[in-house]
Amino acid sequence: MLKKMVYDDTSCPNVASMLSQSVFITALLDKLKNSTHKVLEEFEELRLTLLSPDNFRLFLTMDVNSIDSPVDPWRTFLPQARWVSRRVIVRVGNGGHKSG
Repeated sequence: MLKKMVYDDTSCPNVASMLSQSVFITALLDKLKNSTHKVLEEFEELRLTLLSPDNFRLFLTMDVNSIDSPVDPWRTFLPQARWVSRRVIVRVGNGGHKSG
């Protein structure tokens, strides 16, 4: 209940709350009783969208200087995907060394 007061209605804590889920599940059960085929079509559409290679995003954390082509192994896994290679190098912290 406190999360409902602190966060707005679209925040993760509110959307994932038991109260919101209860409302969603109850509505889904009613919809299943009245139009099972429609619900199954919607779930199939969701499944296809989630599993489409074009919707995958891959974030790797590594020493990019030690690997010649970090994308190549993933080309085997997702051969049909559109590959947009962005090499972003961000140094985090102080390289594991204590300062001072």
